[in-house]
Amino acid sequence: MQLSSFILNIGKTVLPLLLLCLGVSLATGCRAKSSTPKGLPLKERITRIQQQEWRRAELRPHTLREALNDPAPKVRARAALAMGRMGLMAPKALMGGLKDTSSEVRHHTAFALSLLANAHPGLRKTIAKGLRAALESEKHPPTHHQILLAIGHIGQPKDRELLEAAFVGPHRVQALEAWGLLARKASLQRDVGAALVPLLGSDRVAESRAAAWATAQRNAKGKHDPLWSKLLEVGADNEDDTTRLWATRALAKQGPQKIPLKWLLERLADPAASVREAAARAFAKRGVRSAVKLSVALRRLWREAGSNHHRLTGTSIFPVLTGIRALEHQVRIATIRQFAADLLYLSDASDAAVRYSPTEASSVDRVHCAAARLWDLGVKRIERTPTCGTARAADLSTSWRRKLVISTIVDMKERDAEWKLTLVRRYLRDPNPSVREAAVSSLAGLDHPSVEAALTHALDDKDMGVLGAALQVMAQRKQQAFAPVLAKKVVMRLEALKPLAAPMLVCDGVGALRRLGARFALPLLHRLQKSPAAALRPCAFHAAQHLHPKAKPTPHGVLSRGLPDLRWTGRDGVPLPRRAVLVTQRGEIQLELFPEQAPAAVARFARHARKQGFKGSLFVGRGPGRVVLGLKRTPRWQSAGLALPDEPFPTPSMSKTAGLLGMLRGHVEGRPARDSASRAFFITLEAEPKREPDVTIFGRVSTNLEILQRTHVGETIKDLYIP
Repeated sequence: MQLSSFILNIGKTVLPLLLLCLGVSLATGCRAKSSTPKGLPLKERITRIQQQEWRRAELRPHTLREALNDPAPKVRARAALAMGRMGLMAPKALMGGLKDTSSEVRHHTAFALSLLANAHPGLRKTIAKGLRAALESEKHPPTHHQILLAIGHIGQPKDRELLEAAFVGPHRVQALEAWGLLARKASLQRDVGAALVPLLGSDRVAESRAAAWATAQRNAKGKHDPLWSKLLEVGADNEDDTTRLWATRALAKQGPQKIPLKWLLERLADPAASVREAAARAFAKRGVRSAVKLSVALRRLWREAGSNHHRLTGTSIFPVLTGIRALEHQVRIATIRQFAADLLYLSDASDAAVRYSPTEASSVDRVHCAAARLWDLGVKRIERTPTCGTARAADLSTSWRRKLVISTIVDMKERDAEWKLTLVRRYLRDPNPSVREAAVSSLAGLDHPSVEAALTHALDDKDMGVLGAALQVMAQRKQQAFAPVLAKKVVMRLEALKPLAAPMLVCDGVGALRRLGARFALPLLHRLQKSPAAALRPCAFHAAQHLHPKAKPTPHGVLSRGLPDLRWTGRDGVPLPRRAVLVTQRGEIQLELFPEQAPAAVARFARHARKQGFKGSLFVGRGPGRVVLGLKRTPRWQSAGLALPDEPFPTPSMSKTAGLLGMLRGHVEGRPARDSASRAFFITLEAEPKREPDVTIFGRVSTNLEILQRTHVGETIKDLYIP
């Protein structure tokens, strides 16, 4: 009796406390007690989560789920981010973070959900539904913005009305960014977007710029475009250079044949060089009459640039070079060949009395070589290209000219394959490995029996770039008969490679085996399916399935990559740097690094800079919106140790994304491959959220971004060092 009364009294005392705790937890969203070992400091708990993410221990997700219940918001946010980066199939556990009391946790959870949806397309509907529900109650502006971007990245077409409804709210700029991402992801037709008309004509620069960018992301299909007349008006009269640029690109993408010729010619005289370059690109898709008009405009632009030496060092050269490349499709016209001859005369500085600076000489030589290539394509002979330029610019070396000759030979469409192969064969034994790589890459477009002999010889090359080019050519060629010698050499080279050090190189070798139909390589493909290189496993599986249709995915178990090396000096425990200096031919550029967001990328970057590995590297590519730099050779094949794990992080809005440093990754079947970055990087030149959400951003340009906007492809990096 006494025992029962004692239990009853205890129940009356404890039960109200339990109910109170339950009510508080439901009202405030507090987490259950974590199973993290007691006594560990906050930094140690975050480090453990990061190490598990780096190891990619995919069969132990329960530790991350337990970290989602940690009392510290930073730990919960870091655990959610790790689950999204690893692509763990736990959407319900992640979506619980959208109701967390901490705005940091909700912000990182929304970003992690966008990564998870891209990794597993089957989860997109479920994740999009949870994001829509969270958007209605979210009051924190940065988190609201991140949820909008996540909805755009997931790409559900029915979310268009939801985003258009936000055009009249306080987050209209962010809604425009998400609308543009959705338009590109879901392939929205160009007859969609009437809600953008008032925003294109907005007096606020951020709104008109975002609206013009979003308009350019629509699909080129469709019959009626409600924005056509408005885009013509904005592209001509808007005061913002970036808005005019995106309006011109939107028109060029959706129907260059319908753009009035007079309007395009006026854009070639635009004050902004980027707009002139976009107009020159639009001319590439027009007919004969437009090509003749373009040649006249380009002759005028070059005379104007040559009259003032300061213009030879700026961006005024880009429209001229772009226009010359556009005219290569119309070399049959006699007027175009005459234009090439005139431009060769105007840009010939070999006997000029004027003393050019190295940067000016580079501009003159590039225009001269572009005109020489145009002339050779027109006469169908190699005459002017081997001796183009004045040899005064240090960056235009003889190897650069030899590679230009190779590309000119391959682009002569009316010449037969035997003639092309005869000329290209002399460069297959060139002492410069970059020239040999270019020669091997040119074999992809040649249909001739002797190509296989050339590829067999290239597979024995000791240079990794030449080997990679040969494997890529074999993977891209049409279905060919089984060649035992080629297949055995490919298998032998793949056995000697380290998959984690060169995943894209091994992936191209796997593609070559697939094209060759080498069934005896199935054991190798099954082993590669168990590789910790995430970018390599789908390549090996698709190749095995092609060679043996009944092949099933090999269970990979716990795929531990190992921890990346975070040392950037010869001593342990030295903090990662926060600054770097990029020295170019045009001046110094100050860089700010983010060691907290991407420690592995910053450590690799700083370690390579400390060894002067970037000194003498090239600006190897300059496309719309970014410049690629960081390697003396093609970035696909050069590696420094193991390929880096991806470290994506929530980035700022569209108005703050110019000048970001990102890691360059390899591509598999046209899509960026996971965990494939090496040491090449890119810098964004324009404010646009065009990149995918899973790209590693490890720094930004703090000063002198305009110097990069004036660089040419092929200019060298004088130095890149850590102060």
